Order: sequence, then C-alpha cells, then structure tokens
Amino acid sequence: DAAGSQRIFVNLRRNPDNPLAMPRPRAVVVAGLGEEGKLSSGELVQTVRQAVLAYALHLAQQDSATAVSHYELAATLLGSGGIGITAGSAAQLIAQGAREANERAQDCGWPQLSRLTLIEVYLDRASEAWRALQAQAAATSARLEVLGTVQFGTGALRRPMDAGYRGAQYDFISVVSEATGTEQQRRLSYTLDTRRARTEVRAQQAQGPLLNELVAKASNDASRDSQIGRTLFKLLVPVEMEPFLGGTTEMLIELDAGSAVIPWELLDTDVPAQGSSDARPWAIRSKLLRKLRTEDFRPQVSDATADDSVLVIGEPLCNRNLYPPLPGARAEALAVVERLTSGADGIAAGKVRALVSGEDDARSVINALFERPYRAVHVAGHGAFGAKGGVVLSGDTFLGANEVKAMRVVPELVFLNCCHLAGRDAATTLQPYDRASFAANIAQALIEVGVRCVIAAGWAVEDAPAETFATTFYAVLLRGERFIDAVAAAREAAWRQNPQGNTWAAYQCYGDPGWTWNRGSAATQHKPAPVGDEFVAVSSPLALTLALETLAI
Repeated sequence: DAAGSQRIFVNLRRNPDNPLAMPRPRAVVVAGLGEEGKLSSGELVQTVRQAVLAYALHLAQQDSATAVSHYELAATLLGSGGIGITAGSAAQLIAQGAREANERAQDCGWPQLSRLTLIEVYLDRASEAWRALQAQAAATSARLEVLGTVQFGTGALRRPMDAGYRGAQYDFISVVSEATGTEQQRRLSYTLDTRRARTEVRAQQAQGPLLNELVAKASNDASRDSQIGRTLFKLLVPVEMEPFLGGTTEMLIELDAGSAVIPWELLDTDVPAQGSSDARPWAIRSKLLRKLRTEDFRPQVSDATADDSVLVIGEPLCNRNLYPPLPGARAEALAVVERLTSGADGIAAGKVRALVSGEDDARSVINALFERPYRAVHVAGHGAFGAKGGVVLSGDTFLGANEVKAMRVVPELVFLNCCHLAGRDAATTLQPYDRASFAANIAQALIEVGVRCVIAAGWAVEDAPAETFATTFYAVLLRGERFIDAVAAAREAAWRQNPQGNTWAAYQCYGDPGWTWNRGSAATQHKPAPVGDEFVAVSSPLALTLALETLAI
C-alpha cells in the first residue's frame, strides 16, 4: 500500500462460455497510494510510472510465442477521491507517469503502452479529466494524443448526488497543531474533506493555559461536565466548520502529536440550536475515529492471521503498596473472555489465552506475550506514564510498546484499559499527569510498531461502563461489522449505562474505519459500509432526476 509499490495479478480464469478465448482482463496491476491525505503529485506520477514499467517488464519476460510489442491499459482516476488532487490533475498525472514509463521502457527494448483508457462513473469528473488532458496534449505535442470525446458506457451517471466528491463512506478531517510566537497560544490547522464540502481553514487559536486547564479538568474528573465539551468545541473548531462537523455521520480525524492530546471524543455541539432531537454526544452521533500522523513506523510488519490467538490480561500483579486492587479490571477481562468464546460467532476457547487470576506476575505476562502469535491483545490494569511507561506489572516493570515491538507477529488490535477509577487516587497522589496525553503517547508507540487498530483509555473510567464498552465492542466486531461501527456501538452502550459519566468518551480509538475481524472467510472479511439516506438532500426537480437515475442504475 506504500506509494510507488505495486503487484501484478495474472488472470488465469477462462470464459466458461468460450474456453478458447483469452481471459479478460489478462492481468490487474494493483498500485499503492499510501495513507489518505498524504499523497503528493510527485508520488502519484511515481506510482503510475513504476506500475506501468512493472507490467511492461512482465510482458517483456514472456516467451517468444506470446511476446508483444504494444499493449493497452485501463485505469480509474487514481488518487482523486481525497484531499489535494482533483479529477483533472489526476488524469494529467496518470498520463505523465505512463508517458515517463514508456520512455524508459523504450530504452530497455520493452513493449510500449499504446493506449491508456481512463474510466470514471461521473460525467462531470470525466469531462474535467478530458479538458485537462486536452490542455496537456497541447503542451506535449506528439507525445500524447486524446482520442475523441468522452464515451458513455453502461452505468454512467451525470454527477454525484452531493456537492462534493469523496471516494470513502466516512468524512476525513486533519487537525495539525502549529507553533506560534508565544507558548501562550496554540494554533490548529484544519483540512476538511467531506461529501458536502472540501475546504481548508487556518489560524484557529486557543489560549494555551486555558485549554490545558479545561483538558485536565475533563480528563481527571469522574463526572461529566457537558458544558466543558461544548466549550472545547467552540474554542477549537472554527465557526465556519461547525455545520460540517456537526452534521457528519462517520468521521476519521487525523491528528499529530500536538493535537492528539486533546480529548476530541468529549467535544460536543449545541444540539438544540441545530434543531435536532438526537441527544447523543457528538462523538457518538458522528462515529468518531482517530488516525495518527506519524513518520516513524516499522517498515516491515509480519501481520497476524485468522488462525492466531487472542491474549486477555486482567489485573496483573503489581506493588500493592503503590497500586490498590482493581477488581473491576479483572471482572472486565473475565467478561471479555466470555464474550470472545461464546455464541455462534465466538472464537474457539483454545485460541484465547487468558491471564485473569489477579496473581500473574511480570514473568507470567511476558512469557505469555511471546508464547504464540496473537491477532489481538486486551489488557485491563494500572497504567503509568513515563519513558518506560505502560501497563504496570510486578517488580517495577511495565508492559508497553517496547514489549509489543519485540513480538515477531504484531497484533492487528491492541485494547489498553489501564486507567481505572479504582486507581485514580493512587495515581494522582503519586504523580499527577495528563491522562489524555498518556493514552495518546502509548497509542502512538503501538501504531509506530505496526498495530493497525489501537484503543486506549485516556482517563480513569468507571468499572461497569468500561466492561459494557469492552464487551459491546467485541460483540459487534465478531459479527463482522466494521471497526468504526464496533467503536460507535460500544460508546453508545457505555453512554446509555451512565449518561452523567465520561467513561464512554475516555477511549481514544485509532485505526482503519473499514477494518473487520477476519474469520478466514471471504464473505466476512469485507463487510460493506451501511447505506445511509443518500436522497435526503433532494431539493429540486434536477436533484430528483439525479436520484432516480442513481436508483435505476
């Protein structure tokens, strides 16, 4: 999936109606575009160039009986469904990459790409691409020729139903913290890509000490002050962006180290002012997930498989003079084991390694961690902040990112619930710390190791809602639902159990919204996103015509 990477998949399936016909298409070249929001024009050109060269080399290596001197390719408007690259610029960059590949292939004596067909479902985007290619052809003389006009095929649509175009079901918001001339001010830079609009807003400033005080109050108080969430929303979110963020139904918010410490899950809008009867908090209504912007990560990750196990740790043994017992953590771990192994969608009991006696010391925990490969690790216990911080174990030791990094197979999912309410007083008395920052730091370390999905508690949580969050999350995930749906269902269940508390907002959830629990069956690995009300915005005869055309096709 890295920009510039590619794989060629040769089609070996024959047409059952005509066994003598060649397979169509002959092959598929899958090219990587990297993470959303980071693709540059140069990387898109490089990706296309390398992909075309790879296929030209593949053809050059065929035996003389099947050798060709020219070939054709088809492609979508790669990279045009996100931030920064329009349909027209995508078409130009793809053509440039293909042309550069042809020049290098010619020097090597490899087959030449004679025709490139660009496929797009929407006429307005296809027309934009055609006009951009016409301008490019005029600038490159004989090197590029646009053949004819836009041709209509089966399933063509005039334009998207929404004003904006987006290639994913969820909205994407990037929030980057920028340094200013004084430490008293913090500036947040927003980039917004939704189905309704694509815009960029800068220079939203907040008073640093005031923001820190509000964040500390929200993350260290067991009871929820709903007004703090609304205040933080108004301090942090530009006024012109509130209608888009307040009206979204699925949102992935990309954060850097500076903005990740903010408890975004706790932010809330003025629901009555928007005329909505939905009283659920913003993070539940919007199905909020986080994504961490980081440049440091493990280059080669050995992924877990559907046959790997799950490790559940509850209340590991630690210094009782410093850390009080956590019966709620052990109860949560037992409930998670029960949920994982019960029901038709459960996991075989032999695939779940459980350390839930309350007497498991550091040696037992670390031995279990390296005993076998795990696809998921769930830990409930005390957490400690610092350079070597993580889940507290016996003998002044910790289970943290370094230990996960030493695993040969990196888990796909790590759930850390290590700031329980029972440990509030002890942790605060020993060394007060920013719990939201602790969760963000441990999540960042795990993501850099290669963990795909991370859930970390940002502050002390109540036992009963915490158990409800965990069991609901795994129940929805085991049904084959998407990661974003499992998180949303868990948050809502914890909120309904205690709307006056803030446990539901404590969990910082990082990961791919569409990731699902792989059960080894193709039918359950790629569950589609639920279809929302696409036609709620029909407001004119033309919009109704578009809606009917979309339904018909």
